[in-house]
This record gives sequence, C-alpha cells and structure tokens, in this order.
Amino acid sequence: MSILIWMKVLHKAAFPCFSQMPDTSGLTGLLLESQEVRPSGSTRRKTGEFCSAAKKLSSPPAGGPALKENRWIATGYEAIVDGTGLCRQRLLKPKADEVNTMIFGYSTNAYTKFSLEASIARIAALGFDGVEIMCDRPHLYPPDYDDAAIDLLVELLRTHKLAVTNLNSFTLFAVGDTYLPSWIEPEAERRAIRIAHTKQCLRLAKRLGCPNISIPPGGPLGGMSRKEAIVRFYEGLEQVIPLAEFLRVKLLIEPEPNLLLERTSEFLDFIHAIESPWVGLNFDIGHFFCAGEDPARSMDTLYPWIGHMHIEDIGSDRVHRHRIAGTGAIDFRSVFRQMKALDYQGAVSLELYPYVDMPDTAGKESRDFLLPLMAEAGISLNS
Repeated sequence: MSILIWMKVLHKAAFPCFSQMPDTSGLTGLLLESQEVRPSGSTRRKTGEFCSAAKKLSSPPAGGPALKENRWIATGYEAIVDGTGLCRQRLLKPKADEVNTMIFGYSTNAYTKFSLEASIARIAALGFDGVEIMCDRPHLYPPDYDDAAIDLLVELLRTHKLAVTNLNSFTLFAVGDTYLPSWIEPEAERRAIRIAHTKQCLRLAKRLGCPNISIPPGGPLGGMSRKEAIVRFYEGLEQVIPLAEFLRVKLLIEPEPNLLLERTSEFLDFIHAIESPWVGLNFDIGHFFCAGEDPARSMDTLYPWIGHMHIEDIGSDRVHRHRIAGTGAIDFRSVFRQMKALDYQGAVSLELYPYVDMPDTAGKESRDFLLPLMAEAGISLNS
C-alpha cells in the first residue's frame, strides 16, 4: 500500500498561527490496519477509524484558542472536527477523465411521445447545450442499440452540438415500471435485472462520453425493513462499482420521495459506508424540497458527492410532482446563490416528465425563467 500523505486545512483561516504539523504516524498505522481486515473487493468501509484518529490530532497548541473547525484529508476521505469535538467523515470528489463545465440540459423523459432522434433535435432547437438521455424505451434502452446505432447517435449529438449531461437509468418501463425491478426486491432474479441494466448503462455512458449515470436510491420498501433493504442495496452496488471504476464513469444515487433514501441524513448515513469515490449523488433540487428540506442547505451539505443536478419546480404543498420552473414554490435565487458559492462546475438537467403533451413549451418556459436567475447569481453557462 502506498504511503498516506496528510494535509491539514484550517477552515476559513480560523487559527492562522497554528502551522506546526502534529505527529500522524499513529493515524497512518490505524488506517493501514483497517485496510487489512476488509475483505478483498468490498466497497464498504469501517467508518469511525478516520474520525477517531482525526479527533486525537485536533487539539490546539497548549494555551492556544480552540479551533472552529479542523479538516483532515487522506486517500480521498475528509474528516472534519468542530469545536465541540463532533466529527463528520465524508468522501472527496474524484477527478474524472471528462471535466464538465456548467452545462444546462433538458431530459428526454419529457419527450416519450417522440423518438430519441426527434427529442434531441427539439431540445437543441430550444437552445439547450446539453441533453440528459433516458435509458429506457422509447429512448436509449441498451438492448435496443447495437454498435452501429450508437455510432449514429454519437454523430447526431455532434451535429446538434449537445453534450450528454447524464444517462438516466432510473426507470425500467421496458420490463417493469418507474421503480421496479429495483435493487432491493426479495427475488434475486429481479435484482439481477436491475444490476445488468446498470452495467449496460455504464458501458453506454463511456461510449457517449458521458461522465455519469443516475440510479434509483434502492427502491420502494414494500414492507421490508430498512436494515434489510440497505444491505441488499450495498450488495447490488458491489456488483457494479468495479465496472464504474474501470470505465471511470460515476454512479450517482438519486434520492427520491417515498423510496429507501430520500433525505440528506439518509444519504449521508448510506454513502459513508461506500469506499469507492466513483459513487456519488444526483442532486434533484425538487426532491429535497419534497422531503421538507431547504435545497440550498442540502446542496451545501452534500456538495462533495454531487456529480449532476436535476432541476424542476415543486408546488407549495411539497407533493412530488415536477412543475414548470416559476410555477411552484422553490426559491431558485437561493439555490443559484448556493451553487455559485460552491463554484459548482457540473451539469444541470431540467426534468419535466409530466409534460409529455407539451415538452417544448414546458422546456422553453422553464429555460426562460431560470436563465436570468442564473445570470443574476453570477453563474456562467457553457454556451
């Protein structure tokens, strides 16, 4: 194993005079020991060792004031110890082969009454510079596309000058419905369908130059205990993460109302046990609003894992129904200010699947409403 290199960062220069590096030899040994006991190929990490060691190193010099926050970084992980001794451990964002600039796209799942080719042309005509492609019928369902068809799709995207912001592998209407087959169903053969579909979508993403795919957050519990469902979700991910790592395509979990993971705290609890930096978050602004949260605050907390964002409006009742931007209750000014403060450089895709009878109108009205607010916040788009 390579030698761990440690770096200390003081949050907002809270204590600039503290420049001496503490002895970290014990911490290195501790991490090495935890690596040795983990089964080969496991994606789960024993949480707590990193925080335990970091807390020991977070005491200020004798007689010095307490630090507001200590941050310790090693091998892709970060431990943050606040002034009360509370520690948070989180994953740092990996560097991908493809680097997204700020791209505003539109999802083809609003165009299920059109072919994929027609959907791409219409999205480009609206002025978007990106497209999220639904990996399901009637669009990019992997078994329907051979190499020749994929080559034609690549050329079509090039012709329309559209970047693929994300492959949406959430729904499986070709063989099931919105959520099923899921990662957590009781029948192993049903879970295998979801796993196979995810692997196929990862390979498609690599062919299309797309840096990520989005996946469901487990699925509906259906009477199953959370403990059992989480174990099954981990087991399923362990079968696809090696391929994601090999292809350098991110797996982005998308929390959704009434599924296994829907809130910030639930995602954090789940992701802290994932070792691979190629598993992250598809941050759907409306979904966190539906869960009773402030999307801007959730974005700030979850930023290290965010690889792509969905945007849509939601009504004041917080019922999960995607609406045209500007017709609901989400404070987009606050959201965009937070996005700018975080210097988010990924892609944002408009997702308006309820508007299959008027996708052009819904997309145009949302774009016209959101672009001035992005500009007001100082966000520069790719186009």
